[in-house]
Amino acid sequence: MLALAYHWPPDVGRGMDVAEFAEWVKRAERVLKARGGL
Repeated sequence: MLALAYHWPPDVGRGMDVAEFAEWVKRAERVLKARGGL
């Protein structure tokens, strides 16, 4: 969970739309898999 918090986009507070959030999730999953953390 700390890894997710670390990768959380800094502008999340402004309210991301659904497509934007889905794109971020996919990107975060790729990063975590690449690090072997998933």
